[in-house]
Parts: sequence; C-alpha cells; structure tokens
Amino acid sequence: MSEFSLEVLPGGIPTMSGGTRRGVKLDRSWQSDIIVNPGRCPFEDEESLEGRLIRFYQEEGGWRVITNQFTPYHNHLLIMPMTCWSKEDLRTLGGLNKITVALRIVSDILAPIAGERWLNVYVGATAGQNVTHLHYHLLEPAQRILSRPERDVAGHFASSLLVLFELEGFRVVVGGHRAGQCFIVPLEGRPFDQSAAESLAGVLQRIIRMFAEKFTSSQGLPPDFQINVKFIKGRVVYACFIPILNNWGGTEYLALMEGTPITLPWPHEDTLGHLLGR
Repeated sequence: MSEFSLEVLPGGIPTMSGGTRRGVKLDRSWQSDIIVNPGRCPFEDEESLEGRLIRFYQEEGGWRVITNQFTPYHNHLLIMPMTCWSKEDLRTLGGLNKITVALRIVSDILAPIAGERWLNVYVGATAGQNVTHLHYHLLEPAQRILSRPERDVAGHFASSLLVLFELEGFRVVVGGHRAGQCFIVPLEGRPFDQSAAESLAGVLQRIIRMFAEKFTSSQGLPPDFQINVKFIKGRVVYACFIPILNNWGGTEYLALMEGTPITLPWPHEDTLGHLLGR
C-alpha cells in the first residue's frame, strides 16, 4: 500500500490521508443544484417576521437582522438581504460588495460585545442550507463541556506550510477535517472594524472564486460550501471555508465517536496543487 499520513488536529480528532486515495476527483453526481422559490420562502413573508426585526440597513438593496426562532443557542441572530437572490448570486454570496455589507453589519453588532461569537453561512443543500434565502447566523456558542484543546486553532494553521495565499492581513492555508477545507488566520490582532470587514470580504471572495473555477464538478456545478468565523472580544480568531467535495461514509461518522481518524478522499497537498495549478 502506498504511504499514508496521520494528523491530529486541534480538538483532538485525527485525519488520515494518502494510501491509494490520491488525486482530486471532480465527479459529484450526488450534488443537487440550488432551486430558489421566493413564493415558498419564510423570509419573504413579512407577517412571519413580525416582532423579530432587530435592525435594518439600506445598503445593497436593504438588509435586515432578525432573531432566530428555532435555535438552542443564546443570542442567535440572522442577517439577510431583503429578498431572495438568484442561485448564481447565492453561490458567490452576492459578490464582493454584498459580502462586505454583511460583514460590516457583523462588525456593527459585535462592537459592544466582549464575549465569543460564531458567524456561519451555508450555500447549497449539502453544506446545510435549508432555506435558499441567503442568511448568515451570528450566535453565542454553547458552553464548552470538554476542556479547551491543547493547541489553539489559529496558531496551528498559521504555521502550516500549505499556504494558498496571503491578502489584506490574512493568511489562507489548506487543511482540516474535510477535503478542500481552508483556514483563514489573521496576521495581526486588529479589531474587526469596518476596514477589517472589507479586508475579510476580499479574502472570502477570492477563495469562493478559486473553488468555483478549479472545483466545478464534472456535472457543471461549483461546490456547495459553508463559511465559519470565530470572534472573541470583537476580533477574528480564525475563519474556515469548507467546500463539500465528497460525502462522508460510516468510517467518518464512527470516527467522531471512536476517536479513529477521519479519512480524507485525497491529501490536502493535492488540493493545494490543484488550486495553484501545479
């Protein structure tokens, strides 16, 4: 059997890659296209949103911040444009200007908050998007049950050799528990103000465009993806971009319970080489 590698990531869950599983695969016959239907969208119904509106912003067609009715989390807000977007706009998060507006709204909300917050957005069914009206989640995470990981996530990935690019004070590296996953770590600890929001928007747009170009499936679809950002005291600790490039099988789900490695469909080095055209 060909050589394989093991890596224990922050949090203690290991991954295994290599062996006979090498080379990027673009066949995603299991991926479905995004279908947008404003007539059945709960966020298009003004009556259902009554009493939930927290803030309204006029930029880029109008954005609203509402409370989430269906959540186990404290302080769980949804940030969304006023209307449904086309699937093409969804797959790019609306482009640079709209990503910037969304992150500036996050910056505005976080300004008086000292505690930890997570920002999540999902695009496509396989990434966890249940309602195709774009919406960002901003929430206070649940209290940790286990102790904190021995290694901090940002420090681990900041020192990785699998650097995709650096831009606007952020370093992007390939790595994690999913094929194609990228971590975005700040190179300096500046506050997440309006300027930092614009910088992070530029980084995210570049990643989204790279994966849409390099990982379009054999069936003609760019990958579904999710983006997650961790904030503490109004600063970005790290962010991650997770494209859905393969399905998880039984060995992956059992690995979470049994402490065995999650198996990657190909090594992260193969993802980096594919993205950079090596």
